[in-house]
Amino acid sequence: MSEHKNPLQIFENIRKQKIERNRPFPSDKLITNGEFLNPEDRKKVIDISAALVDQAYGGRSDMCIYFACLVRYALNLLGHEADVCIGDAKYSNNEVKFTWEHSWVEFEEYIIDGNVDTMIENPAVPMRLDPKPYWGKAANMPTDRIFAINKKVSESEETEILDSAYIEWKHRLKHFLESQKMI
Repeated sequence: MSEHKNPLQIFENIRKQKIERNRPFPSDKLITNGEFLNPEDRKKVIDISAALVDQAYGGRSDMCIYFACLVRYALNLLGHEADVCIGDAKYSNNEVKFTWEHSWVEFEEYIIDGNVDTMIENPAVPMRLDPKPYWGKAANMPTDRIFAINKKVSESEETEILDSAYIEWKHRLKHFLESQKMI
């Protein structure tokens, strides 16, 4: 079996999943712990954030900053301050190690690394690497990842970094949380 991924095949698989409305959600593989929000509400926050950024042409495997900013926005609407972190994320299993620039959310004692379930759709990511999304206490984070923060993105910087689709996604996220009676 080839160690290289075919980018055209990956894109075709994403396109087909979108047409058939069976794209994966982070909650399908979520590892979660802690007391902040009940597990079902955590899943709602990361799944709606994932669904919104998955509207990107090539899926969400390289949309980590958008995903993290949407999760932070949801937490803010729920009354909690959070940080969007950009830095080096090192993922490994028994066979493969991989480092890339990534974004995640930190607040209080929690880390939300919720957009990693589609890393395998990125041609740059080794085939045998398939980390699970995580929402929980930093002390209990899976040992298959290590983060090194290079920068925290302020809310005022979001509009400089992200395109206009992000503004629309924020509105849709807020509407969803209202419809779920979470805010």
